Amino acid sequence: MAIACPSCGSGVSETADKCPICQFSMNAEPEIAPPPTAPTVANGLPGIYTMDDQAPQSTGGGEVRISLTGEVIEVPRPAPPRTGPGAPPETPGKKGSSAGPAQRPGPTRGKYGIPVEEPEEKKGIGAYVFPALFAIMIIGGGGYWFMNNRSNPKDNALIAYKALAKMDFKALYPLVAMNDNDRKKFPDAAAFE
Repeated sequence: MAIACPSCGSGVSETADKCPICQFSMNAEPEIAPPPTAPTVANGLPGIYTMDDQAPQSTGGGEVRISLTGEVIEVPRPAPPRTGPGAPPETPGKKGSSAGPAQRPGPTRGKYGIPVEEPEEKKGIGAYVFPALFAIMIIGGGGYWFMNNRSNPKDNALIAYKALAKMDFKALYPLVAMNDNDRKKFPDAAAFE
């Protein structure tokens, strides 16, 4: 009968001293890890200060923020919008503008995050079936035309036999294969007689 190895979980014989997979000693007492301890925070959550705590001070003209790791980060304040004669004109539909109807904003994506994929336009079954059927029709039509426009050897042999039996060389002329010299000598059925 097999028992499970406490280290890797593979089946081990009851009489074996070690696991054949991970070499764990089956006679050893399993080590019990101490329970995890919660981290201690001095005054509540990191980055949240009370009145008696000393919050970090800004060294320049920006805002001071504290990251989740406890780092102090100074972020510059955004510049106020320009006004006056050198300012860019307001566009209709934007915030603060009263000219024109409000326009719906397009899809936006933050600077950080998972890229948004546009769904592909799905092609229907007709995009594959119709070209295949068209190709089959063209190939089938060409085969049909080829099979119907070629001569049947049995029919040609029967016509040649009957023409030779009657000694009708005019009827035999289109069935005879000639070289170029003979074609020049007998250009038509009348000359072949």
